[in-house]
Order: sequence, then structure tokens, then C-alpha cells
Amino acid sequence: GVESFAHGDAFRLVDVPGVPRDVLLTTSRELFEHGLGAEDRRRLHFATYGDPVFEKLLDYMLQPYEAVLAAWQTRKPLSALQLGGQRWATTDDLLESELPEGGEIKLVARAQRLPGRQDDRVGRQQKVMLDAAAANLAEQKLKPTPDTPNNQIAELDRFRGDVSQRHGQRVHLKFDAPDRNGMLALKDTLLWPVREKAVGLQVDADPLLLSATRDVIYRQLGDMKKDSRTGHEVARRLRESAASMS
Repeated sequence: GVESFAHGDAFRLVDVPGVPRDVLLTTSRELFEHGLGAEDRRRLHFATYGDPVFEKLLDYMLQPYEAVLAAWQTRKPLSALQLGGQRWATTDDLLESELPEGGEIKLVARAQRLPGRQDDRVGRQQKVMLDAAAANLAEQKLKPTPDTPNNQIAELDRFRGDVSQRHGQRVHLKFDAPDRNGMLALKDTLLWPVREKAVGLQVDADPLLLSATRDVIYRQLGDMKKDSRTGHEVARRLRESAASMS
């Protein structure tokens, strides 16, 4: 269900495989930056590519349930959910109703279709930007010699803490993209707008972006053999991942 906080709303995830029950997901930057509050010990994640909880939710939603899979592939905006002759247009209506037993769930699409291609391009370029920016950070903040994932990520965590204490909580992060022109064409639609510099691209990295890139790097470290966990090798693999998305 949805929970409201002083700085925004968050969705409580329940029964998602691999996700603990004390995890919340939000699309509010303000809530993510301010947190849930000193007394709330639950973990808060931001719904964006690269976040492990968000990607586990996507994986779960894309399991072979035909109606959900078809809706995701065609990207049709929905007007209602239908079950047993009843329709619900909002989450509030659904939560206040008693669901009929049995029957097939149907997702009712709106008459007008949204252009899914644009959404795909934005999502793809967002993932490219995360991988490319993470590669840059890996080269700067990870050790050149192999080490455990926790030891490798420690310097990046210290850097994130330092940025959070700065006025404005921003740091200029330089990176490059395999398709620079393609990313610049969508620069104002990305979660973190990018701009072109003399060499490569630049984004103003806030705590949210640094957390997302940190998760990308940490997950990459976990997928590697211990002898190859170096800053150079992590950066190389992340750049290969970015290139494969272009």
C-alpha cells in the first residue's frame, strides 16, 4: 500500500521475491533525500533503473503472467482493472471493494495509445547514463588492486557522505556515452539532465544519483570473481554494458 510522509509518498512492497518486507519504494526525490524520519528504520529505495529493489520488482512483474506481460510490452495506458464484471479505475476504489471470487483479471486500456517508443528511448538512455557514470566513479574511487566488494565500495561511500554534507548536495560528474548525440537529444527528459562539455558529458550528481551508481557498482562487484574486482575492470565491464544498450 501507499504511505504518506512529510516530504512525499512511498509504496510499501509486500511479497516481492528477494525484497524484505521492511522496504519502501518512492518516486519522490524530496522524500528520498530527506528520508523517512529518525525513528523509522525501514529502508527507502528510489524507483529508477539501477536500483536493485526496483529491478527486482520489474522482474517480478514481468514473470509470464500473460495479461501483465502484454500490457508491459505494448505500453498501453490503462483506464481500469476488470474482474467478474466489476471495474475499478483507481487504487482507492480497488482497496475499498470486496473482490469477487474467481474469474479472469482484465486490464482495460484507454482508447488513446501513448507512444511507447519514446519511453523506451528515454529508459535506455537513462540506463546508459547510469552505467557510464558508474564506470567513471569506479575508476576514480575503487582500488586498482582486487579486494572484497565491501572494501572496494568503502571509498565511494565516504565520497557520497561528503557530498551529502556540501551546500547544494551536488558534484559535477563527467562521463561519456557510446551514442553521445542520442543522449543529448533526450537530455531534458532524463531523471538527471546532462550537458555537453569539451570532452564528454557532465551531470550534476545529487545524493540520489550517487546512490544509484553506487548500487550499480556494488552489484557489478558481486558478479565478479575476487581476483578481478579492481576499479579498472569494473569500469571496463560497465562501459561494455553501456555500449550494449546503445
